[in-house]
Amino acid sequence: MGTAVGQHLEGALCGQHVKAMAVGVCARCGTFTCLECVCSVAGAVWCAACARRPVEAREDSQVGVELARLLSLLAWFLPPLALVALAVGWHQRRRLQRGELAWSAGWHLRQSLRQALVVLAVWGLILGGVVTLFLLSGGASD
Repeated sequence: MGTAVGQHLEGALCGQHVKAMAVGVCARCGTFTCLECVCSVAGAVWCAACARRPVEAREDSQVGVELARLLSLLAWFLPPLALVALAVGWHQRRRLQRGELAWSAGWHLRQSLRQALVVLAVWGLILGGVVTLFLLSGGASD
């Protein structure tokens, strides 16, 4: 993400060393990095703090985001799953804010949360319409 390591980013300073010019942007958290703290992880530029995190945490970091996406899609057919998708998505949002997730997961997470809210709104309108029609037609009177 960003530039090749070694090229100065115009006007950008390192997030850790505030007087050092940035030479890259961390692909995980979005922090500017200087030559002293830039790391390469799987061919991507990472800051030193993200590179120090355990490998297991990096490998499974997207699982919760993918689960929220799947649940929000399945919620169109089984609306209560939208509530579960919101709970999972909210937890993943907190992880993103703490820097435990890749910065790029944010877009997918926002899409999942929006979709779950839309599913709840649409099913709420459908249910409200059905109840209104039932009541206007005289209810359960024989």
